[in-house]
Amino acid sequence: MIDHGEQAFGNVKAHAYSVHTLLIGTGAASLNCAEHLYELGVSDIAIVTDKLGAGTSSNSGSDKQTYYKIGIFGDVPDSPVDFAKALAAGGMMHGDLAYIEGLGSAPEFFHLVRNGVPFPFNAYGAFVGYKTDHDPRQRATSAGPKTSRFMVERALDQVRRRRGGDGKGRAADNLDNHPCPQYFVYQACKAGQKETHKNQSLYAPG
Repeated sequence: MIDHGEQAFGNVKAHAYSVHTLLIGTGAASLNCAEHLYELGVSDIAIVTDKLGAGTSSNSGSDKQTYYKIGIFGDVPDSPVDFAKALAAGGMMHGDLAYIEGLGSAPEFFHLVRNGVPFPFNAYGAFVGYKTDHDPRQRATSAGPKTSRFMVERALDQVRRRRGGDGKGRAADNLDNHPCPQYFVYQACKAGQKETHKNQSLYAPG
């Protein structure tokens, strides 16, 4: 991260920083992206958010939130091509994107399992699935009504651990208090608030 000092942006002055990769939001997708970037050697990352836990992933819920993936349970065969055909059949998704999602769905599902998302499994260790909507295979699974919240919480734990420590993280008043912030969540300042505002500052793991 490079500190450019205070800069003028029109009539507003703010402290400016540059990083290799800037991620917007702290939902499941953004935090998952941060995890994988770090695994691939990209550590100069900033995640900008208005507030931790305020996004859709953290606040959505239902009787059971369905996680859709390629079939990995039972005796019904499945493949990325079949997955893509089913996903694109409704005409709302391009076939190539559906195919890519099919290819990545099993690795990403097991990534969530390793993170600790409590998807159900049987006595043999198989992660059970069920049929959903018009899909012919047992591709669906769920960790209950808070599946997406589990995904966010477990991913945030992993992001924090990239800085070491006990995974609980800590808050800093500003970026200058946290040397070499390879992994941090910077809570964006709202207009008229100082950068060192207690509730709108750096969320620093470690």
